[in-house]
Amino acid sequence: MLSTVSWLIDAGKLKDEDLPVSPPKARKRVIVNIEPKHMDNSKFKDPKRIGSYFVEANISSEDAIQLSIFLLEKFNIDVSKVFLQ
Repeated sequence: MLSTVSWLIDAGKLKDEDLPVSPPKARKRVIVNIEPKHMDNSKFKDPKRIGSYFVEANISSEDAIQLSIFLLEKFNIDVSKVFLQ
């Protein structure tokens, strides 16, 4: 998921006004934010900084793939044309 977020930033798709980004059906959880905090102000467990943003990296490999797909679709990227590793 870190590579996906980095690519979205570099491509100009993910911007300050898009933050925070929460996963589907999440009430408090955030996966990308300007600061390493969730909606309830709890800190990310494993924050990774990408540019001026923070990504919650405390996720499983399976979740990383699902959240990468979610992010790509959210920013109108055709996931059938993307290779995720």
